Amino acid sequence: MRISSMRDARVVGVGLILLLGIVASPSGAAAAAQGASALAARETITYVQSEGIGRIAVLIREPVLCRYDEGAPVIVNISGFFTASSGFDIEWNPDLVGAIYVTYLWPGTSDVRTGVSSEGLYDYGGADCLTALHDVIRFATGQTVDVNGRTLDQTIGTPPLYDIVGIYAFSHSGVAASNVLCLYGEDLEAVDFFVGRENPTIDALYPLEPGYWSDDGSAVVNPYYNPAGYSPTSIFIDYSTVYWSVEWGRPAFHVDGGPDYVCSYKHPTMWDKDYWSTDLLQALLENGALTRETWPRNLALPEEAAEHWAFRSTVAYYPLLPAILPELKVMLVFAADDHVQTAIDKPHIHQAYDGFHDVAELWCRLNPDRVYVEAFADHAVEHGIPDNPANREPATWITVRRWGYAENAELGFNADVIVPLAAVAEMCDRTYLGEWSANLDTALHDFCPPDAKEVQGMRVTLPDGTEITACALTARKAVNPSRDYGLYMDPAWAPTWDADLIEWPDFGVPAHPEIAAARITRAFQRARAGEAVEIGCVGGLGRTGTVLACMAVLAGVPAADAVAWTRAHYNRAAVETEDQEQWVSWFAAHRS
Repeated sequence: MRISSMRDARVVGVGLILLLGIVASPSGAAAAAQGASALAARETITYVQSEGIGRIAVLIREPVLCRYDEGAPVIVNISGFFTASSGFDIEWNPDLVGAIYVTYLWPGTSDVRTGVSSEGLYDYGGADCLTALHDVIRFATGQTVDVNGRTLDQTIGTPPLYDIVGIYAFSHSGVAASNVLCLYGEDLEAVDFFVGRENPTIDALYPLEPGYWSDDGSAVVNPYYNPAGYSPTSIFIDYSTVYWSVEWGRPAFHVDGGPDYVCSYKHPTMWDKDYWSTDLLQALLENGALTRETWPRNLALPEEAAEHWAFRSTVAYYPLLPAILPELKVMLVFAADDHVQTAIDKPHIHQAYDGFHDVAELWCRLNPDRVYVEAFADHAVEHGIPDNPANREPATWITVRRWGYAENAELGFNADVIVPLAAVAEMCDRTYLGEWSANLDTALHDFCPPDAKEVQGMRVTLPDGTEITACALTARKAVNPSRDYGLYMDPAWAPTWDADLIEWPDFGVPAHPEIAAARITRAFQRARAGEAVEIGCVGGLGRTGTVLACMAVLAGVPAADAVAWTRAHYNRAAVETEDQEQWVSWFAAHRS
């Protein structure tokens, strides 16, 4: 580990290579042309120089309307480091908050949409990743310049408000966010707040050892996890029955009189090795389940896990915060049912609250004030959205689900989209006005950007006159009189109306091509017959664009031209990968 050298690291230069939305990448003209063709409006790509690593690619998205008359807050979105191959992490629309959205590529990774890359070697959230993140945040806060010697405000047209700067992180990216603040806090005093959504804290939580959600949506609970063993730095799991399941190729717990608890396949992989907690891996040795001679090559050894988890957990670093970032404010966002963790007492939220509030003595709130959720939903919410006062926690964490937001159709909106946006907006307004009371009676600032209350999809007219509405997840409305039917490529849509879902991983192609082709064809036929058909994924570009290209084929566009037609008539960033382009060709040859 390089903790001491990381704390001494400084930015030596940073920079922009952009002209009128056209990117020039350090890798050459071909990459520049590819990046330029993929850029959407009001996006800028630049590079910061990170000492000892190289150029780090930074993506900046500007809102159409600033949240405040003086300008826009700056929010740095932290990327996941176990899944960084997907590129720039664009989780929400900056127009909905009126904020400048900044994200980046970890060292040694690339973005499939724009074709740009960051230099350096990828170390899975280690020293180089945190050094690069430190440098990106310094640029985003106006403290340093890019490789052309320009600050953020000189790079974009929207005036950034450097006195309202926040960090947002979803899932395991929150570990990198927490650790960069703890280890680099003396350089990052311009950061005002951190919004962390369902972030793990220790090694046993990354591979979901207390329990996980099965593919059918049911909770799989580890009977050897005991909430009574909670501490601010550890949890209790009895590993005495752990063995190595040859059938499943992962650890399992023997359960007398019942089916064994088989650990989830959703576990971290670093340097081509599978990682579990240090305690679990050590138990495999101590229980005689494996020996060093029979140890699988793709399984991390206990000593490897101990070394690497020490730097990718948060609980040891919270004590550093009071001396370096005493004014930092924190919002912890979570649902009643976490997106991956099933433990009823939510130890990851508990440990983060203990660390930020009790150890670091920072202002900390569990979920946004209800009035901000209602402001985004544009109606009152009587049930399903808690109104937890700041600096308070459950009397017993066994009941913490009541402090999390619900996810149900009765809300009339997608809480997984709205609640995080409400959290960011609330923290911006509190920082803007210096208002840190425990609870609010009304939203502190009235902000209504174009269509923010009712985000609409884009209506696309195909060459034969058929109309399709293409949407990002932010356009989801449970009640939509202008929709007869929906076809969705991501389960997050959770339709309660007449709709079909296609199993289709982000940045990938359909898991079942024939089923997908049949559903796309039927959806097109319904639209051609006059029904109002809506299609969507998460971002509305890759999978949605691919479906539109397939429908363009059905409407008479030659297969070889379908992707180009979609980019010209829908969004030039549509159809994000070569595999998706090739799938359009496959569809044209195999359409139902």
